[in-house]
Amino acid sequence: MKILISTGIFPNRVRGNRGVYNLKLALALREYCELRVVAPVPYLPGFVRSGAYTPYAAVPRRDMIEGFDVLYPRYFVTPKVFRSTHGFTLYASVVGKYRRIVAEFQPDLILGFFAYPYGFANVLLGKTFRLPVVTSCRGSDIHSIAQNFLQGRLIAWALRRCARVFSVSGALKRDIVALGVDPEHISVISNGIEPDRFTTMGKIEARRRLGIPEAGRVAVCVSRLSPEKGVDVLVESAPYLHGSDVRIVIVGDGPQQHELERRARELGVSDRIMFAGDRPHGEVPFWVCAGDVFVLPSRKEGYPNAVVEALACGRPVVAARVGGVPEIVTGEDLGLLVAPEQPQELARALDRSLEKEWDHEYIAACGRKRDWNTVAQEMLGEFERILGRTPAGPAGTSAGSDEPVSGAAALHKWGQS
Repeated sequence: MKILISTGIFPNRVRGNRGVYNLKLALALREYCELRVVAPVPYLPGFVRSGAYTPYAAVPRRDMIEGFDVLYPRYFVTPKVFRSTHGFTLYASVVGKYRRIVAEFQPDLILGFFAYPYGFANVLLGKTFRLPVVTSCRGSDIHSIAQNFLQGRLIAWALRRCARVFSVSGALKRDIVALGVDPEHISVISNGIEPDRFTTMGKIEARRRLGIPEAGRVAVCVSRLSPEKGVDVLVESAPYLHGSDVRIVIVGDGPQQHELERRARELGVSDRIMFAGDRPHGEVPFWVCAGDVFVLPSRKEGYPNAVVEALACGRPVVAARVGGVPEIVTGEDLGLLVAPEQPQELARALDRSLEKEWDHEYIAACGRKRDWNTVAQEMLGEFERILGRTPAGPAGTSAGSDEPVSGAAALHKWGQS
């Protein structure tokens, strides 16, 4: 089987952590099939400056990322305005490049991550080259981008025309269905972890490795510093925490970083909050293990891998009860869930978690149940059903139908929609 991975959410030299989980999945898929990776990046003329897009100019057109020969074709964007056109400009900018790739590689299907603009453009590419398209929705593409009226309609149009839609959680699937996508068209395949990397470690050992103070109780948050992650709620909770020895460590960067640092100073809690900045993904387990508890106060979520990774490290989780989080933290033996946007409630849960005795080995065993190899095998099963290479179920039928389905029939039906 040959799979063409097509998404802009993939690591590059400028942003090494961008789409790192898509890279982990690609590494697992590579054990079973042939892969090519194309990761389009935004392009702006040199005289235009944009904090969001200008750094991509330093991304090489072609690069090796963990053994993958990744192509980074450019697509034209308009910063801040006309974002609803980005799916069209992406398609128009790269279709010539993809024509050569498809002719050379001859993939069986296109796999994309993130519904807009990448999933939308992939559907146009799939129709151009008569290839089935699978789109994996991750969270913010549905929770944020799809809330824009026009972009939401484009996302719904594209997802209905995919051969299959993947959702990382049951909660996200319900949100996709709310856009008008048939639930029988959606498979829930949650993310995995690297169990050999995210494992238990003593907090003192981890703190020594990182060079941070060994004394005191620590709540660790690993997150992008953007509104949907609710890290501002965590900062607001700091004055309500009991115990002068309690500190918060925030790992990650993003558009809210300076605002969060300013707010910590205004609240007089700068001495209790450490902003560690963006760290290499391989260093994250040490930060998680340096804490007594992991915290993620998101406003919106798909299936936060950071929560699963924290559990795999044996750390209890305090998180907002949103999206797929309750599907991960399924009981109070793994952590505590609170309402979003409630700083005082969050502080009370953190205080309670820091006082409670936890079974760290049990937590770690629960967190390590699902690895990327499992995810890859589940996806491959779906791909084979799309292509008609294996039965779709116990009776050899497709989802939602009593009739056997061949790959050619599935592709014909998809192409007519």
